[in-house]
Amino acid sequence: MSDQCTHTAQIGEVTPSARGCEDCLAIDSTWVHLRLCRSCGHVGCCDDSPHKHATAHYQATSHPIVEGYDPPEGWGWCYVDEVEVELPDQTPQLGPIPRYVGGGAVGWRGVDGGAGAPLGIGIGESGIGNRKSGLRAV
Repeated sequence: MSDQCTHTAQIGEVTPSARGCEDCLAIDSTWVHLRLCRSCGHVGCCDDSPHKHATAHYQATSHPIVEGYDPPEGWGWCYVDEVEVELPDQTPQLGPIPRYVGGGAVGWRGVDGGAGAPLGIGIGESGIGNRKSGLRAV
């Protein structure tokens, strides 16, 4: 482990792959926070989420740096050096990110607290497309 990230040259401008965790959306799962791969744009869920898709993406690809993306927070994490990375150039979001609000009734809200878009809206450009799901916009 290093005191500084030695992989900052690999930080690129990327287009997010989805409006939520790409892998959770594909399996109708939920997430806590999102991480954006700054090598390829993969959007995955954080390690507090059930499936830890951002870390799984790093393990599969060796892409070292993710950005805190839910909402864009101005920081990143280098998996290799295990250090936080300052990212003042935050990646713009594709639109309001659906947020799981939990409880007995499953529902999604936008990050601003307003009603989120149904999952099939806005994610078609990511290649995920519309799916049948028990999830609904609240």
